[in-house]
Amino acid sequence: EALCGSLTPEDLENPGLRGDGAAQAASRVSVLPRVRAALSQYPRRFATEPPAGFSGAVLDGRDVGTVLCPDADIKLYLTASAEVRADR
Repeated sequence: EALCGSLTPEDLENPGLRGDGAAQAASRVSVLPRVRAALSQYPRRFATEPPAGFSGAVLDGRDVGTVLCPDADIKLYLTASAEVRADR
C-alpha cells in the first residue's frame, strides 16, 4: 500500500506496463479488494493534483468515470462493437 502511494508519473513510463502480460496480471490482482483500493490512490491523486506544469489530467479506463472520478467535470464515453472490442 505504501508503494502505491509513492508512485510518480515517471514510474509509469516503463514500456513493459503497456503489454498484454501486464494487462493480464492487472486483471488477476484487481479482484483483490486491498490491491484495488491501494492502486486507486494514484489515479485519483493524479486527477485532482496533476503534475507540476499541467492544469488537468485525462484518464482512461473502465472505472474512471464511475469509481475513480465520479465527480469529474467532463466525461467522455466511447463505445465499440463486440467485434472491435474482441480485436483489442
